[in-house]
Amino acid sequence: MPTPKYIDLRKRLNDLKSILLDPRLAKASLNRAQIDQVLAFALLSHAACEEFVEERCGQLAADAISKFQNQKFFGRVARHLCILPFIQVPRDRSELRKIEAVVGCSGFGIKAGKNFTLSYYNQIHDLLELGYKRYKKSIEKNHGIRQQYQFKLMAVIGLDRNKLGPTFSSRIEQLANLRGEAAHKATVSVTTIPEPSDLVTWTTDLIKGFRLLDTELTRLGNRSF
Repeated sequence: MPTPKYIDLRKRLNDLKSILLDPRLAKASLNRAQIDQVLAFALLSHAACEEFVEERCGQLAADAISKFQNQKFFGRVARHLCILPFIQVPRDRSELRKIEAVVGCSGFGIKAGKNFTLSYYNQIHDLLELGYKRYKKSIEKNHGIRQQYQFKLMAVIGLDRNKLGPTFSSRIEQLANLRGEAAHKATVSVTTIPEPSDLVTWTTDLIKGFRLLDTELTRLGNRSF
């Protein structure tokens, strides 16, 4: 069952995609106003995707705190929040790939038996709140949806991003690159812009990918390990 936030994102992306369905938009003949149209699509689509990830992950973390306090459920998200927000995410891409190969994967987790959890409930409670505050700050300071930002928001709370597939990761990176061009350059060359018809395909793939992400986040919130 898709969440309301995913349904809102899907509608937003489909509405933005309609910009690209204008038959006059063909890369070979784009004028300045049409280039700006395409770049506006990139900026707004990226913003919608970024907002979805931040809000869904933030709510999942908040729910983990609530479940621990009210139900004594020390789930996968809560366990990760006790440790991972205190680890600095490497800026070096090769180092990031190495940590990504382990952290967040389904077989990787924080072990804590029932007896330990009950015996150290107060200590875990304090640590969990501290980790959650750090995680919230990382959301507030988030600047995109590229690989390193996905790691900070998703893997840090225990999501296995491998389940989202290479197509989704590729589309995210492509959109982030185009958004970067649009956001940081006053004039973007037509040669930098993909075919509008390709952007339609990107959007379709992103909608499918975010549907899977939405499902995985829901499952993650109920996982104990």
